[in-house]
Amino acid sequence: MLTKINVHRLSLNVSVAKGCTAKGKKTPGKAMKGPKEDVVEKILCFLYENHEVGTTSVPEEQVVLVSGYARADSTGYRKAANQIIKIDELAERSSKCWSLTEKGIKVLETKAGPKIKPFSNHEMEVFIKQRILKMSQKKVPEEKLNSVWNVLRDGKVHSREELLLAAGYKRPDSTGYREIMKWMKKLELVETTGTSFKFIAEKVAPFDE
Repeated sequence: MLTKINVHRLSLNVSVAKGCTAKGKKTPGKAMKGPKEDVVEKILCFLYENHEVGTTSVPEEQVVLVSGYARADSTGYRKAANQIIKIDELAERSSKCWSLTEKGIKVLETKAGPKIKPFSNHEMEVFIKQRILKMSQKKVPEEKLNSVWNVLRDGKVHSREELLLAAGYKRPDSTGYREIMKWMKKLELVETTGTSFKFIAEKVAPFDE
C-alpha cells in the first residue's frame, strides 16, 4: 500500500512495511512492525534535496541527524534504512554514505512537486541556510548565522576571532557559535586550518556569476 506524504516542497509516495497501518500499528495476523513513516519521509526528502543540488553521496552521520535519531544503531533508524534500502530499493549505502539508486531518483523525480534546485548563488545560500536551521532544530540563531556567513562569503580565510566579533560572541564555546560552526563543518561548507575558516566555493557558491 502506498501512502502519500508531504514534506516541505516535496510530495512523495513510499511504501509502508507490510503488517503496519499508517500509525505503525500491527494489522491482524501480522507480527512485524515497520518503521515510522515520518522517518522514511525525512530521509528520502533529505537525499532528494542533496541530489537536486548535485550531492550524490551523503554521509550517514547527516542522514542520522535528519532522521531524528542520535545513532545509526537506533532501532527506528535501522528499520527506516531497511525499508528504504532493502524493501523499496530507493537508496543504497556504502562506506557510511547514502546515495539514491536510479529507481529512487526516478520515483522521487516523478512524485516530487516543484523543483527545489537552486539556480543562482543567492538561491544556494538561502537553501543551505534553511537546511542548517532545519537540521539544527533552530538551535542555530538565524541572525548570527547570517553574520558569520557575511564574513565568509568573500571566499577568503578568516580567523575565529573575526567570526566571533561579527556575530557578537565573546567566546568560542558560546552555544550559538558552536552550533553554527558545528553545522557548517557537518555539511562540509568550510575548510578548517587551526582556528581559521574558509568557505568551500563549490559548495556555497557553485555558479559562475
